[in-house]
Amino acid sequence: MFVHNKDLQFDVRVSQPDPRFATLLQEQFGGENGELKAAMQYFTQAFTLRRKNPKMYDLFMDIATEEFSHLEIVGSMITMLLDGLNDDLKEANERCDWMPAIATSDGREQVIHQAAVSPLYFTLSGGGPDVVNSAGVPWSGTFVNANGEPSVDIRSNLAAESRAKIVYEYLKQFTDDPGVQDTLTFLMTREVAHYQQFTAALNDLPVNFPPGKLPGDDRFQNVAFNMSDGQSARGPWNEGQGPWPEGMQWRYVEKPTEQWLGGEDSVNRGSELNPEGGPAVSGSRTNSGDDVMDALAFLRADHESVLGMLEALDEVPHSGEGTGLGARNDMVTTLVIAESQHEAVEEQFFWPAVRRTVEGGDELADHGVAQEDAAKRILQMLEDCEAGDPVFEQALARFIEAAREHIEYEQHQVWPRVREAMTAADLEALGEKMAQAKPMAPTRPHPQTPSDPTVLKTVGMAAAAVDKVRDKISGRDEKKPPQAPPA
Repeated sequence: MFVHNKDLQFDVRVSQPDPRFATLLQEQFGGENGELKAAMQYFTQAFTLRRKNPKMYDLFMDIATEEFSHLEIVGSMITMLLDGLNDDLKEANERCDWMPAIATSDGREQVIHQAAVSPLYFTLSGGGPDVVNSAGVPWSGTFVNANGEPSVDIRSNLAAESRAKIVYEYLKQFTDDPGVQDTLTFLMTREVAHYQQFTAALNDLPVNFPPGKLPGDDRFQNVAFNMSDGQSARGPWNEGQGPWPEGMQWRYVEKPTEQWLGGEDSVNRGSELNPEGGPAVSGSRTNSGDDVMDALAFLRADHESVLGMLEALDEVPHSGEGTGLGARNDMVTTLVIAESQHEAVEEQFFWPAVRRTVEGGDELADHGVAQEDAAKRILQMLEDCEAGDPVFEQALARFIEAAREHIEYEQHQVWPRVREAMTAADLEALGEKMAQAKPMAPTRPHPQTPSDPTVLKTVGMAAAAVDKVRDKISGRDEKKPPQAPPA
């Protein structure tokens, strides 16, 4: 339900009429980078998020609604800049400086010229804004970009906010009215604020690159072609380590006609790779709003949740008395629950899959499991102490260091090998198993329990049942860590 508040979000002030600038300002009322476009774009995008990602839905609707508020500000400013066109000439004489201006021949010519810049104000809108841009081109629904994939839509919104910001920056060069200048500054700066919000939302997605569900093909993805004659321009866009897992470097093709055409990677291998010609119905990447999350996306969501808790712990007092230590205890309890469940699920499903499918997987899994066994012993120490105790703080410092080291190892050394070894369907099936098992996993570390997957399926389930009872009695079950989206 929308309810209109008659107060503007920002105080609009105009010193004197300026039809020419009102015409330019139409760009932000009915143009393709304006407030109406932004409001309709975010409003339309939000509907696919309502069930899949309620938090993101709330963000999109909040910003869309604010954009309607900005549209009202722009419309009010246009109307005020046209003051004198909106009333009869007698009232205009009392309210503005138009009548003295047209008392002379030069003044009349100036007024006629200003009005002629946008005749719609006389002939169509009656002295108010219209749903057109500064050239009189009507607003169109084709301005709205809504693809239904959160990472795609958010990137469209980042571009929209960037364009709107620069348009306001340009507009500020064409007026010296201090009230108009300050209003434009407000609108321009709110575009920056929205850019920050959308950037944070993009980073909050468990997987946001590449957009969509299907991964790129390694034959083509990390390749940069020199498509120009003359000296090559080199930079991070075509050389060195890209923004991807360690070891994946740019491959620079300096002379494509000689080094690419006719080469192995330019050959169509469709009949070999997909002899049935079946559609790409699944991939190792997941749409961040889909119901199915592959194994690596599931684990990444867990990792990001844990890293967020570690950062938060750095900001909570670890000495003294009172609410600070209580909050620290609560946060560590949440961390212990999250890590206990995460490690149990990995040891039951992920590391066995690494051993089965990855060449040299036993060595990778042994190292990962050893890290997790050491972490469980530290978690048990945290369970047995209280915040403020020197042993507690030493153990927490050790765990934070070990957790970050383990996440770094898993994401940069294990995951690239898993991507190469497992099919998209296998990764999704593994992710579904882990997602189903996590709510039933133990919520305490149990360092004495062997990390064997067969043992975990029996002893681990019994331990989890006991944990749930203990948590219920102690009230610990209310300190639930953030969960990854359901598989």
